[in-house]
Amino acid sequence: MKEQTLKDYFDEKVTVDTLATDLKDSQQKTGYDTSSVCVDQIKEEGEYQVTRKHLLKLCNDTIKGHLTPGDLNTVAFALLASEYFTWDSETGNGDIVSTTTYDWDNPDLNFDLTIDNLKLWREYLETGEYKLKEVSGQNESELRPSRRILKDKRDAELHPKWKKDFKKIREILNEWDPLGVADVVDDEYDEINFLAYSVLMRNGGIEEIKKSIKGYLAQSMEIDETDEKLEEISMKIKNAVQKT
Repeated sequence: MKEQTLKDYFDEKVTVDTLATDLKDSQQKTGYDTSSVCVDQIKEEGEYQVTRKHLLKLCNDTIKGHLTPGDLNTVAFALLASEYFTWDSETGNGDIVSTTTYDWDNPDLNFDLTIDNLKLWREYLETGEYKLKEVSGQNESELRPSRRILKDKRDAELHPKWKKDFKKIREILNEWDPLGVADVVDDEYDEINFLAYSVLMRNGGIEEIKKSIKGYLAQSMEIDETDEKLEEISMKIKNAVQKT
């Protein structure tokens, strides 16, 4: 997908059909539970403020069937990863944009991208009233403790720092590269990244980081790394984030 096409869609310079065509096949499964999204970054300098109106446009077009839930998920990923698209996380509107975008990027952790849930997100974007947790019947922290940072309301304030820390951890994981794929895809290790950062957000130590990484490697990637190497990686991650 092209950031320019998304911007033109937001600015009503192209139709939703043009956006849907641009999004087609942009997201490909690359691992056990990971996928790669190909995004052509925008060429012009500056930033573009994403608003509730923009997300409401996406939401309505998905409800109407012009975009698929997968398309919406791809756009959410692109917005979070982008250096061009941004929002003011310290404002009420920015909080709503941040929460909605995180939700759409993480349906496996938070709420499925169903029509019923999309109607609740539409209401949230229109009124500011968040009702998704009422549907789930679970506390946010119960959805997936290791990655609750993605649903925590602190995300709104942490967004700029989160992106910076996430990038630092990704660089460490790609340099380590236990699967030998860092030169091929850029997000194969995102699950480990989320796990490690969530531990740090709970003020966890090196041993907890090591345990979370070791468990994921063994269960999802069938890799048995040495404790010494895992401790080295965990220490690098903790030191990198603490210096932020």
